[in-house]
Amino acid sequence: MSAIWGVVDLSGKEINKALSSRMSKCLENYRIDKVMELSEDNAYMGCGLQYITKQDRAEKLPISEGPDFFTADCYLDNREELISEIGKELPGERLSEDTPDGRLLYLAFKIWGEKFGDHVLGAFSFANYNKDTNEFYLFTDHISSRSVHYYVQGDRLFFGTLTSCITDVCPEIDVCDKWMSACMAMDFPVLTVFEGLSPFENVFMLPYGCGVKAVLSKGKAKATRIRYYDPISEIHEDKSITDAQAKELFIDTFKKAVEGMLRTDGEVGVLLSSGLDSTTVASMAATILKYRGDSLLHSYTSIPLKVFDKNYDNPRNYWTDDESGLVKILCKRYDNIKPTFMDCEGKSVLSNIKKYVDYMEFPGKALINHVWMYEAYEKARADGCKILLCGNHGNYTISHGSIFNSAYRALREGRIVTAFNQVCYDAKCKKISRKGHLKRFFQAVQDDRRMITIDEIVTDQSYRKELLDKYGVRKAWEDLMKREGDGISTRKQFENSVVSTFVLQLMGLYETKDSLDTGVLVRDPTRDKRILELCLKLPYERFAWDGQDRRLVREYMKDYIPDEIRLVSRHRGRQSGDALLRYKSFGLPGGEKEDNLIDKDIARYFDIDKARAIMQEETTEDNIRRKVKILACSIFMKNVRKKRESLV
Repeated sequence: MSAIWGVVDLSGKEINKALSSRMSKCLENYRIDKVMELSEDNAYMGCGLQYITKQDRAEKLPISEGPDFFTADCYLDNREELISEIGKELPGERLSEDTPDGRLLYLAFKIWGEKFGDHVLGAFSFANYNKDTNEFYLFTDHISSRSVHYYVQGDRLFFGTLTSCITDVCPEIDVCDKWMSACMAMDFPVLTVFEGLSPFENVFMLPYGCGVKAVLSKGKAKATRIRYYDPISEIHEDKSITDAQAKELFIDTFKKAVEGMLRTDGEVGVLLSSGLDSTTVASMAATILKYRGDSLLHSYTSIPLKVFDKNYDNPRNYWTDDESGLVKILCKRYDNIKPTFMDCEGKSVLSNIKKYVDYMEFPGKALINHVWMYEAYEKARADGCKILLCGNHGNYTISHGSIFNSAYRALREGRIVTAFNQVCYDAKCKKISRKGHLKRFFQAVQDDRRMITIDEIVTDQSYRKELLDKYGVRKAWEDLMKREGDGISTRKQFENSVVSTFVLQLMGLYETKDSLDTGVLVRDPTRDKRILELCLKLPYERFAWDGQDRRLVREYMKDYIPDEIRLVSRHRGRQSGDALLRYKSFGLPGGEKEDNLIDKDIARYFDIDKARAIMQEETTEDNIRRKVKILACSIFMKNVRKKRESLV
């Protein structure tokens, strides 16, 4: 994998070498194995390569060939099929097992143009400039797992995996108030509700399955969005798929998804909890690795501090904060899993918050979880891992499905008796009151019809609520909730949640930046293109039916996952349950006070006096995320101001 960057002047003017030097400088703070650059007249491109596979060491990017100028950030999952296809189209091209991914991706675009997405699978972004046609293209992969940005300045177009590649040479770029207003409105991890926006004004990020084509029009660069992949429009529910067929399809598809992500000349790791998603990923990966006779699967599991009270904020003992017990059961089943349990002693979200915001280039709000996640990345790198698997998207795909949701879908189809029977049978399986369960079901149906308003979730008194309407945040959020739902969902809402623009953008941003900073490539098989497509195709009964929810895992994976994990339904694992204890126990380095980090520029989004007051309050479960949000915003704004001042 790599970071890519560059600039093309469509009017034909030569690119200044000082500009190209400044663009590449931002890579100095990331874990890059090799930097390569090419500059020819009006085009400059770079590639900061990370050695993840054996083919990466032979990679030569950017490529200058004929009229094409090409660079890429890529890890392909279907190399064998792609080599075969390209060989038929270009019989004179010498291809082999050692051909680098970047070369294959370039040839795929050269042959199929905008239809390349029908032939290529994997995580990638790439840029291509054709000098003869004076056309520039920039693409991200089908699910935007590798984020990439672009910015138009007169007759020039800048692009970069990192926004700093662009902002470091364009001092006129300010923070995007629309993006920031949406981000700061909520305390929970949602970063944006506006497709394609980034934290910087007019610096756009490509959404899933998209690209841009830029041409010179009336003396200026004009960029037009291209959507080459639209699964919601193309894939429909197939009611004819039987349960036996669904199981075969799921196992085969998931195996291919995991297998395609295991190609590396290093070790392989997995972020592992006791939950169904990461357990499913780990089970399949361990099975494949053992069959191939490969090395161990290293697993990394967060456990709470020893002094943490397991009953804290844990009604009816629902949450399992120490998930090591069930992880050990899985490791007993798969003796090639080597577990590491991390209590992250002495660390809190405050310990590295400045570093997180700096390398992410945005005010992240999921930073509480980054305490153990970053620890896992560092330990994985120390163990020689170059691939780190996870199951972050599983709730939308492989472990999606509740009896209430399936009964609701049956109800909407007019199958009233079937819906009634499904709820009653679920109550019987759970050994609870049928009458009470039916009451809860109809209450859930009623609640789903009442849309949550933004005023219910924007509870931060320091946030400037006039921004909700000024920048259209209110409407955008309410449109998002209608589109994707919350809880019980219609078929359309299910489709939009499986292929959610804002979720895919969020995951792609974090994984790209984390991979560049640590040198460990994060991949999620539960977000594989083929898995998304299969979930869109399967009938809803396959996800939850006859008293069994989350059936793709609980039923279809019974040969892979121990029953002690697979059949757990009354408890859920919880990472970062001790976040509050950590926050209170381990503060900022050097004893610095949190309110000292409050920067004057956050007044654009917060009442600064109220924000300072919040930071001086005792930290509780109700305000810890708010404090982290305000701190992240403040650090980000100060970083941006200092950098812009240095560029003037």
